Amino acid sequence: MTLRTRILLAASLLVLLPTLVLSLAGRQQTAHRLREQHAARLDAMATLLEEDLALRADAIAARLAALGRDLQGDLALRRALTGDDPASQRLRIDLAARRMALMGLDVLQIQDAEGRILSAGHFRDAFDRREPGLADALARQPGGTALAEFRRPEGSLLALTRLDSLRLDGRDYRLLGGERLDDAALRRLAGGSGLRLALLVDGEPRATSGGPLPGEADRSLPLAALGPRGEPREGVLLLAESRGALAALLGGFDLWLLGALTATLAGGLALALWLSTRLGRPLRDLAARTERLDLDNLDADFPLAGERRDEVGALARTLSLLTSRLRSGRVALVEAERRATLGDLARQVTHDIRNGFTPLRNVLAHLSRLARETPAELPAVYLEREGTLTRGLAYLEDLADHYARLRPERRAERVDLGALLREIVPVGEAGGVRTRLAVAPDLPRLVADPASLRRIAENLLRNAREALGPEGGRVDVDLRQVERDGEPHLRLEVADDGCGIAPEDRSRVFEDFYTSKAQGSGLGLSVVRRLAADLGGRVELDSAPGAGARFRVLLPLSDPSPGSER
Repeated sequence: MTLRTRILLAASLLVLLPTLVLSLAGRQQTAHRLREQHAARLDAMATLLEEDLALRADAIAARLAALGRDLQGDLALRRALTGDDPASQRLRIDLAARRMALMGLDVLQIQDAEGRILSAGHFRDAFDRREPGLADALARQPGGTALAEFRRPEGSLLALTRLDSLRLDGRDYRLLGGERLDDAALRRLAGGSGLRLALLVDGEPRATSGGPLPGEADRSLPLAALGPRGEPREGVLLLAESRGALAALLGGFDLWLLGALTATLAGGLALALWLSTRLGRPLRDLAARTERLDLDNLDADFPLAGERRDEVGALARTLSLLTSRLRSGRVALVEAERRATLGDLARQVTHDIRNGFTPLRNVLAHLSRLARETPAELPAVYLEREGTLTRGLAYLEDLADHYARLRPERRAERVDLGALLREIVPVGEAGGVRTRLAVAPDLPRLVADPASLRRIAENLLRNAREALGPEGGRVDVDLRQVERDGEPHLRLEVADDGCGIAPEDRSRVFEDFYTSKAQGSGLGLSVVRRLAADLGGRVELDSAPGAGARFRVLLPLSDPSPGSER
């Protein structure tokens, strides 16, 4: 997982989690407050309904009291109520009907003390019936008020009923008056509050304010209810408010909350992307510049070291300082290697020269002794020892030529390395060694010293042949163009299937005078590495014991186009 991805994930979590927690908590609190307000409104509406019903009952009581005063003060009404003649009886039957319409009541009934109905405005045929049960039950209710059911010719009706009484000419009378509680009455009670009301008696719906009966009421008001004969019943007024407004409000809040979360997350991701890009780009640049560093190429610069004062700048300054130290260390290392090499070379040269001088010294000492002691034998002995002198001088000349090749004078020109390899690589089988040469077509020419390239190829080829041993084997030489570190290179690869190189010896094969061969000088591979470095290239080695060795020389191209200036 890249640093940029980690920054994006961390920023997303840091932005999203607190926002989500706060949003959910805010949503919960808001919903709780809204439900509390909704419940408080329902409680207030229930209280208003109770007060409205009480006011209606008081208004009915006031109208019944007014009727009682009229009956006491109006002689015609008193005669109609108390008289026994046919004319008074007719007036008494019509009395409740006429007064009910004037008083705005839906139910009006006048009874005597024994419960005989003297007049019933809502049901004229109830005249002279004895039904004291309803009046007696009303008398037992608080305030003489209850929801009562009255019979009519076309059925029955429920009415909010109030009981009153009066005394005329020594007789007691009871007045029952009420207002109908039907669908229209419930709609008037609900008004514009948005409530739905339903009136139930003994669990059966008797009236609604409109719409379907609420399946689960928000509030319920118990009402005292009586049957036509005064039998008690269970009455309840259900209150339900549409939750559409509350749901719409919560839905709108949820949409706003979702939008806020989305915007916050998008903003957090954008900020994290900007930060990760701003931080990742210089880090990638530092990584790329650092990756190009090696002991043969320590010229990388770190411009961010002077441009930034943050941690990235501090890292760039540290890398710049480290590169400077490596550069100084490399100079010291090269100088130390040069001195060590010169010392080893001087010792080797001294040893080889001494070996060459020893036979010459012996011959000259012999000839000097003869010249002093027996001069006559000197010509004959000289001729005998002339071969020794000649071979000793030839050895010294060969030795001088050998050491002269360690640092020849170089000249740069465009070289066709493929053609050079075709000249020096003996393709085919000879002496048990099978040699193969593969040169890619249309390779660009290399600007280099031809002698250096020839020495690189000859040393690698000789090293590969010597690694095969007396039993022979196979040597493969391959030349092609490759990309390394984004730059074009020519790659010369020489591989053998010999004994290979032990892991502990790989770091030493390029050292001067190191060899594992009985007749080796230990200079071949060190010369290859030095010549390749002088040409700006490098040498790589792949090997395993018993699996042969593969040497690759990578030489940079100044002009990678095929056949450049051929």
